[in-house]
Amino acid sequence: MSTSCVPFCPSSCALSSGPVLRNEFSCPRNLPSVSFCSQLWSLNSSLVGGNNSHVLRRLGTNADKLRSRTRPCRRCFSIQALVKGVDYEFFEEGENLEVRVPLPQDGHYTARFVAVDTQASSLCVGVKTPQGVKILLETSSLYGRIQPHETVWFVDETEVVLSLKKADREQVWPDLVQAWDSLAKGVAAQLQGASVYVVGESTELNWTVAQEIASGLGYVPLKTQQLIEDLAKAPASQITEEEGDGALALCEGAVLKTLSQHVRCVIATLGGKEGLASRHDGWNNLYSGFTVWLKQSQAQDEDSALEEVAKVKQEGNLGYSQADVVVALSGWDADAVQPTAEGALKALKQFLEAEKDLPGKKSLYVRLGCRGDWPDLMPPGWDPNSPQDSLPKAESMVL
Repeated sequence: MSTSCVPFCPSSCALSSGPVLRNEFSCPRNLPSVSFCSQLWSLNSSLVGGNNSHVLRRLGTNADKLRSRTRPCRRCFSIQALVKGVDYEFFEEGENLEVRVPLPQDGHYTARFVAVDTQASSLCVGVKTPQGVKILLETSSLYGRIQPHETVWFVDETEVVLSLKKADREQVWPDLVQAWDSLAKGVAAQLQGASVYVVGESTELNWTVAQEIASGLGYVPLKTQQLIEDLAKAPASQITEEEGDGALALCEGAVLKTLSQHVRCVIATLGGKEGLASRHDGWNNLYSGFTVWLKQSQAQDEDSALEEVAKVKQEGNLGYSQADVVVALSGWDADAVQPTAEGALKALKQFLEAEKDLPGKKSLYVRLGCRGDWPDLMPPGWDPNSPQDSLPKAESMVL
């Protein structure tokens, strides 16, 4: 079956608050606290310096002057958007980007043989050869948006040098294009250590995609079902049989309470009615990180999938409607894992770019004890079980 990955991330989703849970979960098997050592992962981006467009304007196209400058260490990248066998060099410095594309080695090419077309999110570099026009670089998926009218380029002997200017000065570009590796690096930096929760109707699907996302981000993959079974020393089916319906959700609540204090994890939750995420009153600890809903969809195209997800979020019939981002799946097969994970990262990237303060706010929410007061964080002395403190106050800690 075909897989349609449709990231959906309206900024309003993160600010919608479900019913506040007033009572702590009590696990029927009295599970002990989860204890493990999270892998530490540096979130500092390794940025490579280079010439910026202002420097290029002052120096014009004097290649000798440019070559005489001390140039820092370079990194070379290759992407699918390029003609096979052609690489490029990419540099970032503040709001300025520099791209160096090698010219064909079958002749001497001056600027009059080169054509460059830049749009807000696309770039194309071509050259006229004796055999016809050859595309050196073409991509319609730049990592972010640029200002086309600010583009400056010239030919420096054996390569075309382009200077681009970001539309968003604060955005960090790990690479020129929005591919798997650059998405993973960029989203990991944007998350600032916050964990990611994968929710949806299928436990195994949640786990499969969570592992792929964790591998890209450099995070620790965790499965709540496995943690519950390890701690209870019993399979999930036995817990349900002995304790009744809803027992697994209560056990998962106890596990998620402990996991909310950990960072840099991708956590696959229980799917369907067995899972806590399907319940409106079970999101206290899920709010501590960013949630990705893998939604099984009947839609056949992206527009109808967006309409379907928007309707579910508006009606709020499921706890999943509180998720930060949604990836709608029209089907599933073994080759769909990375496309689905990539769709999730693209949605998270867009969402975090629109809500830059959310990682810090979620960190504060965790420090306050994940008390169910998201998104209107209350003062430290607030008690969710106290009648007089149950309503928002004027001094609530809204960031």
